[in-house]
Amino acid sequence: MAPFSEWGATFSDPPLAVAVVDRLIFRAHIIETGTQSYRLRAAGANKSSRPPEEPGAIAMTQPAPLVDDDTYELIDDAIAELGDRRDLFFDDASNIHLLASLIAQAERCLPLAVAEARGMERSWAEIAELLGTTEDAARARFDPASPTCDRRWPFDAD
Repeated sequence: MAPFSEWGATFSDPPLAVAVVDRLIFRAHIIETGTQSYRLRAAGANKSSRPPEEPGAIAMTQPAPLVDDDTYELIDDAIAELGDRRDLFFDDASNIHLLASLIAQAERCLPLAVAEARGMERSWAEIAELLGTTEDAARARFDPASPTCDRRWPFDAD
């Protein structure tokens, strides 16, 4: 198994990997290794890697993706609610299934959200910042003209 710090490469979105790790280690016995946690390193890197705002620039009203106590609690509540709806006994396997289901649904919703944002004349740069990625990566994944476009809903047939 890869160390938790490498799970970001497994998921399409590193903040989702952080949420998965947080959920998996909930109530776990953690062995301290004396190293700084991935979440703390990533949080520090995100703050230091952002360029300073240019004078006169229009500030974005939404931040880039953020994993914090609010998102953790929301994911935790969503897992519990989905488990209740599916009448699943909560254990490690059902936890993985439920979390993967939520991630898959969220990933499926992104193309429509991006299409709607583009329809409201949001730039690829704005969308990329909201997704926490580069403009080229956002365009490659969500521009219908791109050969690597995510063709799930709203582009797939019902």
